[in-house]
Order: sequence, then structure tokens, then C-alpha cells
Amino acid sequence: MTSKEALENIKKGYDTLKELVERDIPKKVCYDNVGRSECPSCDRNYLFNGRMNRNKYCGYCGQRLDWSE
Repeated sequence: MTSKEALENIKKGYDTLKELVERDIPKKVCYDNVGRSECPSCDRNYLFNGRMNRNKYCGYCGQRLDWSE
């Protein structure tokens, strides 16, 4: 591996780490015009488990969710 390739791998790892840290910061849940809850990052509504309890994370993208009003 060349030093240029190593540097590119480090940059990719940094970008991935930065994305993971940003997803771990809670974001407020959004609501569509019908009142359904949506993920603030991916706009999907996979936010409840099988018992209809609110998830702490989006089931699709992994964004940490803030359900406070």
C-alpha cells in the first residue's frame, strides 16, 4: 500500500466516524402533514417496534431520536 492509498483510507475512516457521531446526536422527530412521525435524517417512518413503542433509534438509518415535545 502506498502512502497516498493509506491517506485515502484514513480519510474514509474519518468520514465514517464523523457520520456515526452525528447520528448519535439526538434529533427531534418530524411529522408529516397527516401527523405520522418521520426520521429527521432519512424521512422514513420506521420509528416504532412491534409493540408500537417508540424506538430510541430509527430502524432504517440508525439516527438517534429525540421524542421530547
